[in-house]
Amino acid sequence: MCRINSSAGLAFNYYKLYEGEVQKVHKSFEVRFEEKVGKPLSLSGGKCAHLDVSYSLDGTQYYIESKFLEPYYSKRKHNTCSYRNKDKQDNEVDNYKFSEEETKVWLELLENETKFQYYDFPQLYRHLLAIRRKHEKQGKVVLQSVSWKMTESFKAEYLLTKDDESRLKTLDEERRNACGLFNNFLNQIGWADCSFETKYYNDMLDDIRGAEKFNDFCKQYFLDYATAAAE
Repeated sequence: MCRINSSAGLAFNYYKLYEGEVQKVHKSFEVRFEEKVGKPLSLSGGKCAHLDVSYSLDGTQYYIESKFLEPYYSKRKHNTCSYRNKDKQDNEVDNYKFSEEETKVWLELLENETKFQYYDFPQLYRHLLAIRRKHEKQGKVVLQSVSWKMTESFKAEYLLTKDDESRLKTLDEERRNACGLFNNFLNQIGWADCSFETKYYNDMLDDIRGAEKFNDFCKQYFLDYATAAAE
C-alpha cells in the first residue's frame, strides 16, 4: 500500500485489471511482475534486469517498463560506465557469442545516452540487452515503455512553470527519439521480430473498461475517467 503511487504500483494495478479482461477470452493468460529477464552484461556477475511487467499473448512476448511520476522530477542518469569498457565488451562477445559487428553496433547505440535529459534511455538499453541475451533473436518480442501522461487538469492544479513546460516538451521529443533509435538498431542487428514501443496509460484505459475496479483505478490515477479520456 505504501507504494500505491509508485510506477510499480501503477503497473500492478493496471495490469491486474488487464489480466482479468484478457482472461475473459484467453483463460490461461497470466501477467508476471518484476521478472528477472537476465543479466545484461555478465553471466557470472552483475545484476539481472528486472522488468515491471511481462506476459505472452498471441505468440508475442511482451516486456513492460512502467513510469509514473519519475520522468517529471528525476535527474538524468548515466550509469552505464561498465558497458563502455572495451575489455568487458570483448569478454561478452565470447560469453554470449555476439559477433564483433553486432557488439560494435551495441556500443554505438549506447553513445546516444548523452542526448537524453529526462527519458531513461540507459535503463531501456540495459533491458533490451538482457532481452537479446535471453531470446537470442528467437520469437516475436516487444519491449514497451509505458508512461503516465500529465493531464491538463493536473497541470492546472500543479501550476506549471516555464521550466516545467519545457521539460514536458523535451520528454515528448525524447520518447520519439528513443523509439526511432531502438527500432533502427533492431533493424541493424537483423532482429525483425523484435520491436520497441512507447505508450501512455492514458491511451490504454479502454482495454480495462470492463473491469469491476475500473472506476476506482481511474479515480486513483486520473481523478476520473472522463477527464483522462478527454485529455
